[in-house]
Parts: sequence; C-alpha cells; structure tokens
Amino acid sequence: MSDNTFSPRNRAKMPRNRIVFYALCILATLALIAGVISVLVSGKVGVVYNRGDIIVEDEGRKWTIHDVDVTPGIYQIDIDYHSSADVLTEVKVRDGSWRDLLTDDPALHSFQTSRSFKVWAKSTCRKLYVEMNSDEAFEVNEVSVVTAANSNVYRISQMVFVYLLVVGILAAFLLFREIIRANSRAVIGIAVITLISSVGLFVTYIFPGHDINFHLLRVDGLADALSAGNFPDRVQTNWCYDWGYSVSAMYGDTTLLIASVLRLLGFPLVTSYKVFIFAVNLGTAIISYKVFEKIGGSRSTAMVVAFLYTCAPYRLCCIYLRAAVGEFTAMTFLPLVLLIIKYIYYDDIASEDYGKKLLIPALSLSMIIQTHILTCVMLSIFVVLFAVIQFRRTFRRKTLIYIGKIILFTTLISLWFVIPLLRFYHEPMELQNNMEWKYDFPYYGVTFSELFAQRAGSGTYFNFAFNTSLADRMPLMLGNGFLVLIVAALFFVKKVKVTVTHIAIGILAVLAVFMTTIYFPYNQIHSVFAGLGKFIGSVNIPYRYITIAIVFLSIISLFAIRKLRESAGKTIVYILVAASVLVCFDQSMSVIYTAVYSGSASNYYDGANLDPNNLIGYEYLYDRNDLEVTTTDNIPNAENAVITAVYRDRNSFDITVSQTGNDAYVEAPVFAYPGYTATSKDTGEKLEIVHGSNNKVRVNLEQGFAGTVQIRYKDLPIWNIAEAVSVLTLAFLILRPYIIQFITKKKKVNT
Repeated sequence: MSDNTFSPRNRAKMPRNRIVFYALCILATLALIAGVISVLVSGKVGVVYNRGDIIVEDEGRKWTIHDVDVTPGIYQIDIDYHSSADVLTEVKVRDGSWRDLLTDDPALHSFQTSRSFKVWAKSTCRKLYVEMNSDEAFEVNEVSVVTAANSNVYRISQMVFVYLLVVGILAAFLLFREIIRANSRAVIGIAVITLISSVGLFVTYIFPGHDINFHLLRVDGLADALSAGNFPDRVQTNWCYDWGYSVSAMYGDTTLLIASVLRLLGFPLVTSYKVFIFAVNLGTAIISYKVFEKIGGSRSTAMVVAFLYTCAPYRLCCIYLRAAVGEFTAMTFLPLVLLIIKYIYYDDIASEDYGKKLLIPALSLSMIIQTHILTCVMLSIFVVLFAVIQFRRTFRRKTLIYIGKIILFTTLISLWFVIPLLRFYHEPMELQNNMEWKYDFPYYGVTFSELFAQRAGSGTYFNFAFNTSLADRMPLMLGNGFLVLIVAALFFVKKVKVTVTHIAIGILAVLAVFMTTIYFPYNQIHSVFAGLGKFIGSVNIPYRYITIAIVFLSIISLFAIRKLRESAGKTIVYILVAASVLVCFDQSMSVIYTAVYSGSASNYYDGANLDPNNLIGYEYLYDRNDLEVTTTDNIPNAENAVITAVYRDRNSFDITVSQTGNDAYVEAPVFAYPGYTATSKDTGEKLEIVHGSNNKVRVNLEQGFAGTVQIRYKDLPIWNIAEAVSVLTLAFLILRPYIIQFITKKKKVNT
C-alpha cells in the first residue's frame, strides 16, 4: 500500500487548513480585543447611602435602599449597622428575575457592626435593591454599593476562557485532526469517564457535603493569601472571625490553587469549586488510564479499569456526599503508586536504566503527602507489608538503593510542606487529643451488607453501624464492577501460575477490605500493641481503608481481564466486561443521584455565608481555646498600657501604645501560631511574644515603652531554606535527563 502522506493533494490541504486556522484565530482575537475594550471603558458604580437616605419601615425592623443602577459585573456591598439580633439581608433585582443576580444574602450578626459581601449581576440586571429585616428594631448607619476591584478582571477572564476554548477547538479540528483521530478511543474514553463522574456538577447548586464548609473556607483563605502575595501560606486569616487558623500548615493547599486562582479572577465560589472537582475527575481518569496501560499493556483493558476506578462508588461518595476534598484528590495520584511498585520490583534490575526513573515516583508521592496525610498513613501500612512479603526482591542491593533515592527525593520535594508541618505538629493543639485511642473507633466501620450492596438507601450522612438502619446511612459500597471481573476470572480461568506477587496482592486486598469493617479487631490489636493500634487507627474512621481496597481491586481487575482473554472466548470476555461496566455505572449514578435528589442544596457564590468557626474536628486549634471569644473579641487590648491607635491588615497590626505600669503587654486578636514576630517601629528592637488570654498573640512591653508595636507573620528562616531546597530538587529532577545527555555528549566529544 503506497504512502500518500506527501502527495500533492495533502501538501495543498495542510497549508489551507493552517490558513483557515490563522484567519479564524485573527477574527477571534479581534472579537476578544473588542470585548476587552468594551469592559475597560464601561462605567463603575459607587453609591453610598447614609442613614437619612435609607427607607425605614415597620418601626425600624426593615431598612431598604432602592434602585441602584448596575451593569454586568461584581459588586461589593458594605453595611455599617448596630443590632441586638441577627438581621436578614436580601439583595434583589428591580423589575427583573431572581436569575439575573447571584447572591448569598448573608446575615448581619448581632456580635458584629459591619458586613461586606459580593454579588454577581448578569447582563439582564439593570437595577437592584438591598432589603434588611429583623424581628427587632436595629440601626443602619451606612450602605455602600461599589464595583468590586476584580469585576473587570472577572469579565475579561470569561472572554479569555471562551477565546481559548474556541482556539482549542479550531486547533483540534484543523491542525491536530490526525493525531486526535489516531488516539480517538483514548480521548473519547477519558472524556466519557470524566463526564460520568462529573454529572453531579451539572446542576445549579452543590450538595452541602459533610466537610464542604471547611474546604470552601480553605479555597477562600488561599485566594486571600495569594492576593496578599503569601504563598506558601501557613495560617489562613479568614478563619475564626479573623483570628486565623493553621490549616495551610497542616493540610496541603497545592491542589486547591485551581479553585483559588479562579476566585482571584472573580469567579463565584461554587463555580470555582465545581471546576476544581471537574479537573480532579479529569486528572484521575487520565492518570489511572496511563498507569493501567503501562502495567497491563492493553489500551482497552486500561480504559475499562480506569472507568471502574474513577467511577468507584466510594470515590464519588467522597466527592458528592462527604466533600472529602483531601481524600478524593489523593486518589488522583494513588494509581501512580502501582507504577512506582512496577519500577522498583518488576523492571529489569540488570538494565542500565533500572533505578533512574525518579521524577514521577518522587513527585507523585510528594503530591499525596501534600494532599492528604491520612492517605499516606494508610498507604504506608500496605507498602511496608508488600515489601515484607516481597522480601527477596526488596532486599536486593540495587532495589534498596532505588527505594532510598525515591524516599530521599520525595522528602526533598516535600520539604517546604513537611518542615512547617512538623513545627506546628509539636504545638499543644487539639490534634494531640484527637489522636488518643477511642474504643468506639471500630463501630464506625461498615458491614459486609454495605460493602457488597449494589444500591444504597437514600441516607446522606454517617453514624454508628450498630445503632441505625442502613436506610439512614450514606452509600459505602466497595464497587461491584470490580467483583464481576474478579469472580468471573475465578470461574473461567482454570490454570494460573501463582506467584509471590499474586499472593501479596491477594492478601493485602483482603486485609484492606477487612479493615474497613466493624469486624476488624482494632481494640484487640490496641490492647496488645498500643503503638500499632494507635497508628492504624489514626485515620479516624475505618471505612477510609476502602480507598486502598479500591486500588488493589483495580490492579486485580486489570489482570483478571488479561487472564479472561487468554482462557475464555472473545464473546464471553466482551459480555463480562460490559456487565462490569454497567454494574459500575449503575452504582455510580445511584450515589450521585442520592446526593442530587436528597432534598438538600447549597449555593455559595461569595464566602460570606461560610461559618468561620466550623472547624470540623478542631485539630489545629490550641488546647483549651474558647471559640466563642472570637465572635466578640476583635480589638487589640492592653494591660498596664494605653492604646492610642490601631492599624490592621489581615493578621498584621500596628498598635501605638504607651506603658503606664509594670508587667505591661498588648494583645492582638489572632492565635499565637509559630511565625509571629513583634518589633518596635521606632527602634526596630525585637519584642517578646508569648501566648496571652485564649492563646492570643501577647507582646510584652519593656519598662518605659512608648511607640508603635508592629506585629507581623513571617516564615521562619528554616522554612525558607526548605522551600528553596524543594524548588531546586524539583528543577533538578526535571532537568536531570538533559543534564545527563549533555554530560554524555561532552564525554564522547572529549574521547
């Protein structure tokens, strides 16, 4: 068959495609420029209503501002008020539909005197008004409605995203058609997996998952840190009514950058969160497919197992019901651990290339560390057990050196996160108390009935397995799609040469499943080996081990399909694979629609409605803290000193103070986490910081002090060193192949 690639017809076709592509790109670019200009020349709103301008009704229980002219964009509303009871706010469209405006309508709390929030006006919104209601009379001093600082950025970003989408589609059809056609099955397969796992996102709301408030606060806190130029951040300042919370130091933020950058660009919080989940689903589909392809060698088999893994019911439960962001994000990188095991144990040890694959192992393990520490705990248990079972392969000199390299480079890449983590871990936090052994821990496990159910009840929350009907519990299925393939392989495959690898994977898979249940003897293990029991129970809830079980079931399913192809007919294999996919699809949809049709819904356009004191387990809060104090104490105070002026920017303070007596100090309403410093603005002298009342930052004043105390949060020098080491290590691993190639060429030239 002749090759017509370079025929005159094809040579003429390619330039024509390029000409069409460039012409359409120029038109799209001109349209983008016109759109950007129209945004930049559009007017801004800046309206201030003083007390006398606001309409008061119902004996002071209702205050309203009317007819604020607006154009498409984001508007910031600031309300200065005084009330003895919470006040309900409603921002409404004048002579239009509620769909024309996106707003959270946050409450005005009685313990505050000012409130600031944002609303999003669509192109159909022309006028809006703000209505404030309470059961008791209250006072409003001022209401301002101004165009938000990032309003134009938001509108331009929308245009840029549409522009990039159009250019991408044009490039796909006109420039890369042949490449896409050659990989069409992979592209379509990954797209289908991503869409199925993301179908719950295509609604106008999000389900109020168990940890949703916590993680949305993290997204907004990171966005706020980025806007202030603080990354990596350690203490997010938007928590605990601006007292701060060390969530960034203890819980890696790297993967949340997607959502946080969108927030900086002005996108609503719910949109940013949904885009983040979509990106995680896409990444999970791509990574799992590529890993299973490298391990199994078959693209079609890899796609089937990638579908079973990405759409596993427990993973979707983590997304839509539990809102367990760290857990489902870590599952994106877990298949790469299988690839690392392949590199270490099953690559040719006699090859010159053995032990040289370092970037993917180190980077993937580092991402799991930065994403979810508890997943690292679970993973370490099974990796160590696998290494022990495979001791003959483990204790080879080259293998031990390779493992050592991976551990070393993983540590170095993670150093920027691990060093501050260890420093904060040794603070007297609630985390230490939460890690104490709890004898009711096993009761949070699941029953076999739940693990192997095809469909769960309509429950969306979790409680003890011993005291509730399964109809009231959230779905915690193992994934029957895996089981269809595994059981079919046991039935059809008659001859299998059992190896140590088969034994290791089988034992660990059964153990992982067993550890998810109420039947595993956690308390008995703890009574005999307290340290071991405490370690395996540090994951807080036993059903988290389903994550590890799914990884093992995926690799078993991969090899089950391979063996079925060798032992059963092609038709039987197709039927079994189709049955597995359909069973998984049915389970996946049942989990997603349990959430979607549960009757509960939330919309967080702005972070104003998030509860900053909703800390879930309070792990990173200092021991013996009173959270209620944070709602009322937000002004610096002093003892034996007089404060004459205060300037605050997030967690930075300039406090002008004069000493009036002995043992004088000044306190700032922020938790005294490691990293706070205090200096005299006038002399530059460093002042002593200790934990004050309710663990506030307390600055001790020297005798006769009079001046301005500057309180700042700064990274410790060792943290900056760790950051530099991590960046240099990652750069080295990326450039390493090119460095080796350069050195090799130079040696050849010299020779």
